[in-house]
This record gives sequence, structure tokens and C-alpha cells, in this order.
Amino acid sequence: MTTEGIRRSQEFLQTCEQAFIKDLVVLTSIDCGTDNKTGVDQIGTWVGQRANEWEMDVNLLPQAECGDFLTATLRGQGKGKILLLAHMDTVYPSGTAASRPTRIEGNKIIGPGTSDMKSCLLAGLYAMRALQVEGFSDFEEITLFCSSDEETGSIYSSPVYEKEAKKADVVLVLESARENGDIVSSRKGIGNFIFEIQGQAAHAGVNPKRGVNAITEMGYLIINLDRKMQEMQQDYPGITINPGAINGGTKANVVPDLTRLEIDVRVTNTHEQKLAQDLLDKLTDNRVNPKTSIKRTGRFTRFPWTKTPATAFLVEQAIHVAEEIGIQLEDTATGGASDANIIAKLGIPVLDGLGPIGGNSHSSDEYVLKASIIPRTIMLTSLLKRIIKYREQILEANRTS
Repeated sequence: MTTEGIRRSQEFLQTCEQAFIKDLVVLTSIDCGTDNKTGVDQIGTWVGQRANEWEMDVNLLPQAECGDFLTATLRGQGKGKILLLAHMDTVYPSGTAASRPTRIEGNKIIGPGTSDMKSCLLAGLYAMRALQVEGFSDFEEITLFCSSDEETGSIYSSPVYEKEAKKADVVLVLESARENGDIVSSRKGIGNFIFEIQGQAAHAGVNPKRGVNAITEMGYLIINLDRKMQEMQQDYPGITINPGAINGGTKANVVPDLTRLEIDVRVTNTHEQKLAQDLLDKLTDNRVNPKTSIKRTGRFTRFPWTKTPATAFLVEQAIHVAEEIGIQLEDTATGGASDANIIAKLGIPVLDGLGPIGGNSHSSDEYVLKASIIPRTIMLTSLLKRIIKYREQILEANRTS
């Protein structure tokens, strides 16, 4: 890690701002919602071509159910494997790119997928290129894995990238930094559950007593859930249970025979996960009207990621390299989930929020801060080198996790 090499890589990135922004505009002009395989594959084609131009080993992983996955790998001459995780899909429907083209307003680059996560994917590519420019090769492999279904839970990609993660010493998830610049060192686990209550339909005016009102029973269930959740939060404030969507009934003059409730659950650790699970299990036993039946489905889809000694060590390294380029950096916990939750369950050291600074994801005002793009990419480049330098210490910290 020579001074001259570091200077070359930083100079390379500092001269890349306009090229980076041009690439960002190209990628955000393509509709690539998770269900738009054609659009997601266009992103993958672009990434693959650029990685090939930059002499990385590219491997396309065709998929039938979603957009194809792709890996771009740098091979070095030393020890240490790092996996960078990025995703190519967004939450936006087809037509969004044309109706809301990416624009620059002051320090904000506003457009669909600017923050989540086209700028972050590009930061990974440019950081890997900077290592090449510098001539740094003291690692065995650095691989960028680009998935296509993160926004719908990484159902198809997670079994694939888990295999890559198990070969790595460290995984860096390239979601954007928080709006205040923080990187992410822990995330809540997420559960998605559905309650369905079956009653009996009847004419609301002629023979209402023959009916069994499923909506009324659901109302009791929600009130009971809210009361129990508030009691639980006195000791475990990290647990949140949100009844987020409800539907049922057909017409006002019909006693409704079916209603359906969707619930979002967030927990900070496995103990809270068990408490929340137990609470939901018991709800099905507390019917007010015994003529109803309650069915519950769903599961925890994301494992809670807690800050381990290995993660804390990675945070220290990120803070160190940030200080070197004049960035005051802190880490934080967040209620949102990412692929880092899945990696954490494997027991592999992981750090998240390493992309440029952005915000308002999944909205018409999604943005990335223009001034953060190059400094954060320089920081990522330096962090990759520092991880290789302190590989043994990271692995030892992980053994004590």
C-alpha cells in the first residue's frame, strides 16, 4: 500500500465525478422494478460490459423467476476474500424513468434508484477500478455480487450469494449511507404475518343473527394485539408490531364472512423475535365469538443483525479511513432490513451503509448527494485495503462473537 499508489487511486476517483454521474443517469433511466426482468437484465448487461472493460472476471447467472444475477471479480496475489453486495432492482413501476427523469438540483441528484441503489452499485465498481489503478493486489479475491430481487426479500438471490459469502472473510453491503452520513452496524429483523378470520355471511337486515361477523372479530383481535404490544414495549421498546393492511366484507348489507389483516413485525434481537412470535401465536386462541375461526400464516423473513465484536472492529476501520480524508463518521442501528441481515445469520463479519449519502428511498424525491459520491467511494476503496491489512484481527474478533 504505497503512498504513490494511494495518490494514484485517489486522483483517479477525483477525476471521475462527471463520468460517475453520467453512468448514474444512464442506469436510473432504465425501468428496473423487481418484476421487470427485461429492465433489470439491461442493468446487468451494462454492469457486465463495464466490468469487462475494466478487466474484471464477469460471471452471468441466468434466472427464470427474476432478473439475472451477475458477479464481477478482481483476483489478486495475496490473502483475503471480500464480497461486496449490491442489487440492481428498484421498487418503481414501469414508466417511472420516463415520467420522472433523473435531474440535478444543487447538491442533490434526484431520480428513481439514485440512492437505492444505483449510486452504491457504481461506487463498488469504481472502488474496484481504483484498486487496479493503484496496483493494489494484496488480496486473493474481491467480488461484487449484483442481485435482482432485493426489494422483494432476496428470495431467489440469497441462496446464491450465501454460497459466495461463505467463501469470504468479510461482506460489505453497499446500501447508501443514512441521510446524516452514518454507516449501518445493525438492523432489525422483520416478520410478515397474515391473520384471516372466517365467519358466516348473512343478510344484514333480514336475518343478521344467522351471520357471524368476521370484521367485528378482527376488531377485537387488533385491540387485543395493541394492548399486549404496549405492555411488551415497556420492557422491550425495540419490538414494533404494525397492523398495516386490512380488508374484508363485500357490501354494507351483508354480514362479512371473511377478513384479512397483514402485520409487519420488527425486532432488534432473537429474544425479542421469540417474544413477538409467542404473542402472535396466542392471538389465535383468544376469540371473542367462538363461532369464528382464525388462521395465521407468515414468518420472520429477515434475521435481526446485532452489532458483534467483528462488526465493531470493521466500524473502527471505516472511521479510521474516513478520518484520513476528512470525514467524521459514525455508525448507527436502523429499523430497516437489507441483505446484511441474511449475511449476519451466517456468522460472517458484515458492515452496511457504505454507499454515497442519500435519502427518500422508494419515493418521488429519492436522491443522492452529489458531493458525497467521490469521498465515499474513496473511503470504500481505502476500507477494502484496510480489511485486507487487518484480516487476521477481523477473523479473531469474529471468533469471539
